[in-house]
Amino acid sequence: MRAGIAFAALALASCASSPPVEGSDAGTAPPVTYPPPVRVVPVLTNPNRLSQPPQDFGGVVEVDRSFAKCRACHTSAPGRHGIGPSLAGAYGRPAASAPNYRYSTALKESGLVWDAATLDKFLENPRAMIPGAKMSFAGLKDPLQRAQVIAYIERFKD
Repeated sequence: MRAGIAFAALALASCASSPPVEGSDAGTAPPVTYPPPVRVVPVLTNPNRLSQPPQDFGGVVEVDRSFAKCRACHTSAPGRHGIGPSLAGAYGRPAASAPNYRYSTALKESGLVWDAATLDKFLENPRAMIPGAKMSFAGLKDPLQRAQVIAYIERFKD
């Protein structure tokens, strides 16, 4: 045990007394670069932001908690359904058209195409828009949260 402590102390002492590296400032270590930090963006509730698109932080759209409610039933992985269908490729596609998912008759017969306006109305109150649909979610009342979720879904279009 004492030998290990002595070795560590000797190693530290030799590092402290080593000469500076050529090309660097005398006595200063070269700068260490770290990857950029992950940005966690809070849900914004300012109605004045509705006219602006969601911010994009290096490919991560400002969605955070807004999509967390959807994630309980939906995935964004193609062909991997949860309680609800995968949202991959849903944007711009007719409703009830994802393969290998059993949709309600009401949604199959709705004739909807998932674009921004349709998704906005649907996400506000799914049961009112399509009575008889299987989706039991009460809806997103905040227009900014709906815009964030729609922007997220759009990222996974075909």
